[in-house]
Amino acid sequence: MTLKVSQKIYLELQKAIFRGEYPPNGRFPSERELAEKFKASRSAVREAVAHLSELGLVKTLPQSGTYVTDYQSEGSLDLLIHLMQTTEAIDAGVLVSLLRIRRITAPIFAREAALQADEESAGRLVAAGDELLEAVRSRGRATQSLSECDFRFHLEIARMTRDILFHLLFNSFRPIYRHYTDLYYTLPGSREATIPFVQDLTQAVLHRDALRSERIMLEALEDAEARLTGALDLSPGSSPIPLRRGK
Repeated sequence: MTLKVSQKIYLELQKAIFRGEYPPNGRFPSERELAEKFKASRSAVREAVAHLSELGLVKTLPQSGTYVTDYQSEGSLDLLIHLMQTTEAIDAGVLVSLLRIRRITAPIFAREAALQADEESAGRLVAAGDELLEAVRSRGRATQSLSECDFRFHLEIARMTRDILFHLLFNSFRPIYRHYTDLYYTLPGSREATIPFVQDLTQAVLHRDALRSERIMLEALEDAEARLTGALDLSPGSSPIPLRRGK
């Protein structure tokens, strides 16, 4: 995917803010300074800075200038959600952090789902699992369809926790989750690995085996993360990773 000039500038500035090159509450460079730095038009710079402002990373004060916000102290889950829902591409370091968060949270979801399982929620999980397995075994099924089934299965796990924060947190991962699940199912062995995972996790949850559910989820995430990082360049300084496919 080819990024617009403004998107490239935005990503570079976002990385610089996260690295601390522009400290919280400090003055942000002017449009003119940024245009000179990136050898770009001021309109492209203005668009990039506007995106940073939408995310709450910078703010413009009348008659004063633009400043970096104290996002580390004042930021919330809204920033993470907005980042994933509005960004065309993401820095590799941020993506690694998001994958780490997923690896930490999802096993907790699985454990809590097992503890909270009842007949109704178990029925939804079995149905979602059967749908995913059918999609995985159907070799003609498009990866986008597979990733939607995969998302619904994991959403049921989050839903079974009966914790609205867990449910909303997982939903916030949807844009990045769907994109990389698409990629995951193009990798060798991914479909085959999904079948025992769904079967084993479903049985562990239905038997209310919290520790086994947590372990199965963690092992599956570690395997999936290894496959993804092997397929992507997630090294420091690598090119931005697209979150949305080109049309």
